[in-house]
Amino acid sequence: MAAASGLKLLKPEEYNPLKTNTFGTGQLIEAAINDGATHLILGIGGSATNDGGTGMAAVLGWVFLDKYGNKITPNGENLILIYKIIPPDSALSKIKIEVACDVNAPLFGSEGAAYVYAPQKGATPEMVVQLDSGLQHLAEIVKRDFGQDLAQSPGAGAAGGLGFGLLFFLNATLKEGIK
Repeated sequence: MAAASGLKLLKPEEYNPLKTNTFGTGQLIEAAINDGATHLILGIGGSATNDGGTGMAAVLGWVFLDKYGNKITPNGENLILIYKIIPPDSALSKIKIEVACDVNAPLFGSEGAAYVYAPQKGATPEMVVQLDSGLQHLAEIVKRDFGQDLAQSPGAGAAGGLGFGLLFFLNATLKEGIK
Protein backbone atom coordinates (compact mmCIF):
# COMPACT_ATOMS: atom_id res chain seq x y z
CA MET A 1 0.00 0.00 0.00
CA ALA A 2 2.91 2.34 0.61
CA ALA A 3 3.87 2.04 -3.05
CA ALA A 4 0.41 3.24 -4.12
CA SER A 5 -0.76 5.57 -1.31
CA GLY A 6 2.39 6.21 0.69
CA LEU A 7 4.35 9.11 2.07
CA LYS A 8 7.28 8.25 -0.16
CA LEU A 9 5.21 9.39 -3.16
CA LEU A 10 4.98 12.93 -1.81
CA LYS A 11 7.39 15.75 -1.09
CA PRO A 12 7.27 16.78 2.58
CA GLU A 13 5.54 20.04 1.65
CA GLU A 14 2.75 17.97 0.05
CA TYR A 15 1.94 16.01 3.22
CA ASN A 16 -1.71 16.62 4.11
CA PRO A 17 -3.86 13.72 5.38
CA LEU A 18 -6.99 15.83 4.91
CA LYS A 19 -6.48 15.66 1.13
CA THR A 20 -4.76 12.32 0.49
CA ASN A 21 -6.62 9.06 -0.03
CA THR A 22 -6.15 5.34 -0.65
CA PHE A 23 -7.33 5.51 -4.27
CA GLY A 24 -4.01 4.10 -5.56
CA THR A 25 -4.31 1.11 -3.25
CA GLY A 26 -7.78 0.47 -4.64
CA GLN A 27 -6.37 0.62 -8.17
CA LEU A 28 -3.78 -2.05 -7.28
CA ILE A 29 -6.45 -4.30 -5.79
CA GLU A 30 -8.70 -3.76 -8.80
CA ALA A 31 -5.88 -4.60 -11.22
CA ALA A 32 -5.08 -7.81 -9.33
CA ILE A 33 -8.73 -8.86 -9.36
CA ASN A 34 -9.04 -8.04 -13.06
CA ASP A 35 -5.97 -10.20 -13.69
CA GLY A 36 -7.73 -13.14 -12.03
CA ALA A 37 -6.34 -13.01 -8.50
CA THR A 38 -8.52 -14.76 -5.92
CA HIS A 39 -6.20 -14.42 -2.91
CA LEU A 40 -4.42 -11.19 -2.06
CA ILE A 41 -1.91 -10.45 0.66
CA LEU A 42 -1.71 -6.73 1.21
CA GLY A 43 0.95 -5.08 3.35
CA ILE A 44 -0.25 -1.85 4.93
CA GLY A 45 1.82 0.89 6.51
CA GLY A 46 3.79 3.93 5.45
CA SER A 47 0.64 5.61 4.20
CA ALA A 48 0.15 9.29 3.46
CA THR A 49 -3.54 8.83 4.13
CA ASN A 50 -6.17 9.07 6.83
CA ASP A 51 -9.34 8.23 4.89
CA GLY A 52 -10.48 5.01 6.57
CA GLY A 53 -9.99 3.16 3.29
CA THR A 54 -12.75 5.11 1.52
CA GLY A 55 -10.53 5.96 -1.46
CA MET A 56 -9.74 2.28 -1.97
CA ALA A 57 -13.41 1.39 -1.60
CA ALA A 58 -14.52 4.02 -4.12
CA VAL A 59 -12.30 2.47 -6.80
CA LEU A 60 -13.95 -0.87 -6.08
CA GLY A 61 -17.46 0.50 -6.55
CA TRP A 62 -18.52 1.79 -3.13
CA VAL A 63 -20.29 5.15 -3.24
CA PHE A 64 -20.26 7.77 -0.48
CA LEU A 65 -23.07 10.33 -0.32
CA ASP A 66 -23.65 13.41 1.80
CA LYS A 67 -27.02 14.20 3.40
CA TYR A 68 -28.17 15.83 0.16
CA GLY A 69 -27.41 12.74 -1.95
CA ASN A 70 -24.29 14.20 -3.54
CA LYS A 71 -21.21 12.01 -4.10
CA ILE A 72 -18.34 12.78 -1.77
CA THR A 73 -14.69 12.72 -2.78
CA PRO A 74 -13.14 10.15 -0.43
CA ASN A 75 -10.42 11.70 1.73
CA GLY A 76 -9.80 12.47 5.38
CA GLU A 77 -11.40 15.89 5.17
CA ASN A 78 -14.71 14.57 3.84
CA LEU A 79 -15.26 11.61 6.19
CA ILE A 80 -17.43 13.75 8.45
CA LEU A 81 -19.76 14.50 5.51
CA ILE A 82 -20.68 10.87 4.81
CA TYR A 83 -24.36 10.24 5.35
CA LYS A 84 -24.91 7.12 3.27
CA ILE A 85 -22.66 4.35 1.97
CA ILE A 86 -23.80 2.36 -1.06
CA PRO A 87 -22.13 -1.02 -1.68
CA PRO A 88 -21.02 -2.02 -5.19
CA ASP A 89 -23.15 -4.15 -7.47
CA SER A 90 -20.35 -6.66 -7.99
CA ALA A 91 -19.57 -9.17 -5.29
CA LEU A 92 -16.03 -8.83 -3.99
CA SER A 93 -16.64 -11.53 -1.39
CA LYS A 94 -15.09 -14.21 -3.61
CA ILE A 95 -11.67 -12.63 -3.13
CA LYS A 96 -9.73 -13.71 -0.06
CA ILE A 97 -7.73 -10.80 1.33
CA GLU A 98 -5.19 -11.12 4.09
CA VAL A 99 -3.62 -7.97 5.46
CA ALA A 100 -0.10 -7.92 6.87
CA CYS A 101 -0.24 -5.34 9.64
CA ASP A 102 2.07 -4.74 12.59
CA VAL A 103 -0.05 -2.03 14.21
CA ASN A 104 -2.77 -2.80 16.75
CA ALA A 105 -4.19 0.73 16.89
CA PRO A 106 -7.97 1.18 16.97
CA LEU A 107 -9.60 3.35 14.34
CA PHE A 108 -10.10 6.47 16.48
CA GLY A 109 -9.38 7.88 19.92
CA SER A 110 -6.17 8.83 21.67
CA GLU A 111 -4.48 5.61 20.48
CA GLY A 112 -6.10 5.66 17.05
CA ALA A 113 -5.06 6.45 13.50
CA ALA A 114 -5.31 10.25 13.65
CA TYR A 115 -3.76 10.94 17.05
CA VAL A 116 -0.89 8.48 16.73
CA TYR A 117 -0.01 8.58 13.02
CA ALA A 118 -1.48 11.66 11.33
CA PRO A 119 1.15 14.09 12.69
CA GLN A 120 3.89 12.22 10.81
CA LYS A 121 1.76 12.70 7.67
CA GLY A 122 1.66 16.47 8.11
CA ALA A 123 -1.39 16.92 10.33
CA THR A 124 -1.52 19.88 12.68
CA PRO A 125 -3.19 19.41 16.10
CA GLU A 126 -6.40 20.90 14.67
CA MET A 127 -6.28 18.52 11.71
CA VAL A 128 -5.79 15.56 14.07
CA VAL A 129 -9.03 16.43 15.87
CA GLN A 130 -10.86 16.81 12.55
CA LEU A 131 -9.50 13.52 11.18
CA ASP A 132 -10.31 11.64 14.37
CA SER A 133 -13.88 12.97 14.31
CA GLY A 134 -14.21 11.88 10.69
CA LEU A 135 -12.98 8.37 11.42
CA GLN A 136 -15.36 8.09 14.37
CA HIS A 137 -18.20 9.29 12.14
CA LEU A 138 -17.33 6.71 9.47
CA ALA A 139 -17.41 3.96 12.11
CA GLU A 140 -20.80 5.17 13.36
CA ILE A 141 -22.27 5.11 9.83
CA VAL A 142 -20.96 1.57 9.28
CA LYS A 143 -22.40 0.45 12.62
CA ARG A 144 -25.74 2.20 12.05
CA ASP A 145 -26.32 1.05 8.48
CA PHE A 146 -24.49 -2.28 8.31
CA GLY A 147 -24.49 -3.47 11.93
CA GLN A 148 -20.72 -3.88 12.03
CA ASP A 149 -18.74 -2.48 14.95
CA LEU A 150 -15.13 -2.76 13.79
CA ALA A 151 -13.52 0.44 15.11
CA GLN A 152 -11.82 -1.21 18.08
CA SER A 153 -10.55 -4.20 16.11
CA PRO A 154 -6.78 -4.52 16.49
CA GLY A 155 -5.21 -2.89 13.44
CA ALA A 156 -8.32 -0.92 12.41
CA GLY A 157 -6.30 2.28 12.74
CA ALA A 158 -3.38 1.06 10.65
CA ALA A 159 -2.45 3.08 7.56
CA GLY A 160 -4.83 5.93 8.35
CA GLY A 161 -7.74 3.59 9.00
CA LEU A 162 -7.17 1.44 5.92
CA GLY A 163 -7.19 -1.54 8.31
CA PHE A 164 -10.79 -0.67 9.18
CA GLY A 165 -11.63 -0.12 5.52
CA LEU A 166 -10.25 -3.49 4.49
CA LEU A 167 -12.16 -5.22 7.30
CA PHE A 168 -15.44 -3.58 6.36
CA PHE A 169 -15.35 -2.98 2.60
CA LEU A 170 -13.52 -6.19 1.62
CA ASN A 171 -14.12 -8.52 4.57
CA ALA A 172 -10.36 -8.89 4.89
CA THR A 173 -8.49 -10.63 7.68
CA LEU A 174 -5.80 -8.64 9.52
CA LYS A 175 -2.74 -10.62 10.57
CA GLU A 176 0.53 -9.76 12.23
CA GLY A 177 2.83 -8.88 9.34
CA ILE A 178 5.93 -10.13 11.14
CA LYS A 179 4.45 -13.65 11.05
